[in-house]
Amino acid sequence: MPRQEPVSPGDIRLLQLFMSTAELLRRVGSRLGPVPTVRGPVLAKFDRLLSWMLRVAGGAAAPGRTPVSIPPERAGIAVRETGTGTCAGVPASARRVRLLSYNIQTGIATCGYHHYVTHSWKHVLPHPERVRNLNSIGRMIRDYDIVGLQEVDGGSLRSGFINQTEYLAEKAGFACWHGQTNRDFGAFAQHSIGLLSRMRPSEIVEHRLPGIIPGRGALGARFEHGDSSLVVLILHLSLGRRARLRQLGYVSELISGAPHVVLMGDLNCGSGSQEMHWLLRNTCLRDPLPDLCTFPSWRPLHNIDHILVSPSLKVNTVEALNYPFSDHLPVAMEIELPETLRFHPAPVQTGYALSPSMVPAGICATAALGHSGPAM
Repeated sequence: MPRQEPVSPGDIRLLQLFMSTAELLRRVGSRLGPVPTVRGPVLAKFDRLLSWMLRVAGGAAAPGRTPVSIPPERAGIAVRETGTGTCAGVPASARRVRLLSYNIQTGIATCGYHHYVTHSWKHVLPHPERVRNLNSIGRMIRDYDIVGLQEVDGGSLRSGFINQTEYLAEKAGFACWHGQTNRDFGAFAQHSIGLLSRMRPSEIVEHRLPGIIPGRGALGARFEHGDSSLVVLILHLSLGRRARLRQLGYVSELISGAPHVVLMGDLNCGSGSQEMHWLLRNTCLRDPLPDLCTFPSWRPLHNIDHILVSPSLKVNTVEALNYPFSDHLPVAMEIELPETLRFHPAPVQTGYALSPSMVPAGICATAALGHSGPAM
């Protein structure tokens, strides 16, 4: 019997792109009238078909439940005690930092495979439900100190010309934010990644990642200065393995020599992949809880969203949060900084945009296959 190739998130996204184009043509042909409804049994059959495809390709559903905490027997990793909650938007301590990485799919909630067909038009056209979903995301992320966002829109037709990074910063009360647009289709779409932070970075650097198809990026932020600084890198890697290997090779050079690093994002590859093994072998990064599945959000089978950290950063908890606001689940982590580092929140005004004119003089705010100043 021939070997069956896995059904990857990339395959689903190609189907989604095709269906969004067809849906747009259909809606234009009907003068933007209501989308014809599909009978429930048809949707159920479609859902079962894709469920069967993923079961055959990727195995059974991931064991356990979400949120998932690190077992206490894992060496060097402590589990956070419950019942010690803090006010939203206030760090638990100067050394404890709460991280979150989330692919928000431009604010589109997806709760089944059939939504890739029936909701595909939302990738090109605006809808009021998107803003309501962003409000829900904003309430959820208020409990975190540094948030890395993927698949955000920088302000185009489909988002109602809302810069989603800025919108979430204001809704969640973050003092600082920065958005990096990697694919700019003008008024039609602005594919971006974003950073939300309660502490103002001392440096922001945008990197264009290598690849045959352009449009992938890495957003770097440095907190504090010198050897005691914390470097945070937000990524959204390509769908192809060769491209991901090239991109991770570039990233490994960026973080080389940095003592305290957090790398987060949608890497489009699992903990057991060739790319991940290469990254962990060639950098000081570690994966505190491998095989934490986050995709698809309604039945996680793939662990493609990650937060990786340096050994100098003590990890208290890692969890995949069970929030159905996207087709991915968010990954949350709490870390403790070394004695030489402290987290000092910036005062919240109306949200502080970190644009190239706001980073210190002499620091490159946009880099193409390279960077100036200290490595990041």
